[in-house]
Amino acid sequence: MGTRLHCKVLNFRLRHNDNLAKNVADSGCVPGLVLALQEPDPNLKRISAFALNEVCKHTMELAQVVVDSGAVPYLSQQINHHDAQLKKQVCQTLSNIAKHSPELAETVCGSELFPKILYKLKDHDEGVRKMAASVIR
Repeated sequence: MGTRLHCKVLNFRLRHNDNLAKNVADSGCVPGLVLALQEPDPNLKRISAFALNEVCKHTMELAQVVVDSGAVPYLSQQINHHDAQLKKQVCQTLSNIAKHSPELAETVCGSELFPKILYKLKDHDEGVRKMAASVIR
């Protein structure tokens, strides 16, 4: 329960602006969020993916911190999870990583993600389909 609470506190802090996101990234929290993606609890995975998204969405440098922490392969693994909310959050996070530069987009696509994302364009959940399309874009 402690890890989930820590992630929720980080999520609240990260929402506000890129300076706060940078402070969180500089504090060394990102590797812990990547570890949380590997836990079996889908709620913890979703909270962690949300926090990673809140870090990477602001700047290319912050997205690079998320990539350098090894998040992309673990995010990519979650794309086939049964939880639709988790899949949407993972797609949004990957999209926000890729949007900053061609190199980051290649990192996302190079994670063997592309076939998985194409398959998600046919997901039963409309939100998952929309977020999968945003990764491809």
